[in-house]
Amino acid sequence: MAVRFLSLVLALACGAVTGCRSATPPSGYGVDVTIDARSLSRRSQVTRVSITTSGAEIYAHTFEAASQIRGGGLLRTRYVPSVTAGSLVFIVDALDDSGTILGVATTMPVVLQAGKAVQVDIVLADGDGGPPDGGMPVDMLPSTCTNGTKDTNEVDVDCGGPCSQCEPGKICVKSDDCATGACVMARCELATGPPGWVAVASLPAARANAGAGTLDTGLHVAGGQSASAFEQSTLRYDLASSAWVSAGFLQQPHSAFPVVAAAGRLFALGGINTIDFMVPMSTSAIEASDATVATWTQRARTLSSPRAFHAGALGADGLVYIAGGNPYPLAGVLSTFESIDPATDAPDVATAQPALPLARTQLAAAPDALGRIAVIGGELADGSVTGQVDLYDTATKMWSSGPALTVPRAGLGAALGPDGRIYAVGGYNAVGGALADVEALVTSASHWTSLVSISPARSGIAVARGWDGRMYAVGGRASGSPVNTVEAYGPKVQPGPTMGSAGTAIALTCTNFAANANVTVKFSGDVSSVVAVSGKSNAQGNVNPSLVWHVPQVASGTYFLTAVDDRSRYPVRTAFVVP
Repeated sequence: MAVRFLSLVLALACGAVTGCRSATPPSGYGVDVTIDARSLSRRSQVTRVSITTSGAEIYAHTFEAASQIRGGGLLRTRYVPSVTAGSLVFIVDALDDSGTILGVATTMPVVLQAGKAVQVDIVLADGDGGPPDGGMPVDMLPSTCTNGTKDTNEVDVDCGGPCSQCEPGKICVKSDDCATGACVMARCELATGPPGWVAVASLPAARANAGAGTLDTGLHVAGGQSASAFEQSTLRYDLASSAWVSAGFLQQPHSAFPVVAAAGRLFALGGINTIDFMVPMSTSAIEASDATVATWTQRARTLSSPRAFHAGALGADGLVYIAGGNPYPLAGVLSTFESIDPATDAPDVATAQPALPLARTQLAAAPDALGRIAVIGGELADGSVTGQVDLYDTATKMWSSGPALTVPRAGLGAALGPDGRIYAVGGYNAVGGALADVEALVTSASHWTSLVSISPARSGIAVARGWDGRMYAVGGRASGSPVNTVEAYGPKVQPGPTMGSAGTAIALTCTNFAANANVTVKFSGDVSSVVAVSGKSNAQGNVNPSLVWHVPQVASGTYFLTAVDDRSRYPVRTAFVVP
């Protein structure tokens, strides 16, 4: 049964009703809008209401997450259109109980008359999935941009007229509807494939269930399990040499544990921690590195109980959050959710937070672009796997439901990318088979979109965003055995050489960007709005020939070159030294 709006009709194409022009809040006469959800029995969340006129969106209002409703309540908002007369069409974006965005428009435009206030009442109700009385079928909705007709304000057939291309998250019919040139399952998305996953230097030895985190000194991988031992060493990925180098050693071996970067250090949280490989036990111990990761020390504070296969993430409030897991080797899964302050060792035990809505182990966690902690997937007490996603608001200390993974899984890795999306990587399915699937939770946290897969398929994978901005998938277990495979997702900009004085011509090799995209490179020594150099990628996502950049007149020091394209919108950086 589909959620519908009485006197409204579901719109499946962004251009089919409104186009996607953004605008600043207008001024003029007021329109009072009331959304009545008292007759709606299924869970729904109104996330956004927008107004259009003549096919162009003139104003959009985004509701707070607290507007989630189920069979009760009124949502009220006020619009101040930039016009005092004419017709307005209201568009309502809502999430149904599966996390799908429903774009719904009024069937009759609202007529404005100068000098008169307008009241618009929108009623939400369960329906049978068909159009409301008087509504038009979805495939008969008019289009202002893609109907092959020269519509009002269009200067040519389907030139766009008042409709600009749609931004990610908007509904689309074809790729040309989207500013990123990527229409995936009727929704505009960031482009991918390319970018894709590329193999980088392998680990010196295979390991699974390791922890990974990134500091200013780079991406580090700690602990894990090889074919015959629990690991104690920490490795750092050196970008300059594209090689793994030795860092410090954990106080004790750790496996099946999260590593979280916070307050300029890495924190190793619990896990399987024993010197005797034949009698593994989980621990509640917490270790912290120094800023260089050369030294690890065991903290006085501990987790509230021993556990392994749990998840950890840094919250927007600066606290480190720890979720779920199991008391390995004891039976059972945990709904425990707790936090530590990385800046202090008090209290002695981690602070309890509201329990997970669903107890599970072998899960992942990451902060989302809205400042919440997303707890993703996992294995349940009965051995089944789930795609459930729960979102924890660190400010209100409340849980809400997020969109479920497209592919339910456990034993996955996850991290927040520089494009604002959470990447969920690998894992295993309901029958224990390793997965190569990669999904990204979009910035609005409204849905997951499928990305290019990793290779080989593996679980027990460590995932972290590197210093350069690329997403790294490290090690894991493939075909039952630990592997040393490391892959990186995202573009790459490489200066050659990486040092030069003012006036020197530097070749910038740009690879793995979105296909046929505009690539821009900025230099941190310039004014922020200055583009150092730009170019166009080919069908493989590479810029050929290399871009030529001249080092500007700046003081000696280490600077950054940041590159991004307009289709994947995935920013990456590299260091450049001016002697």
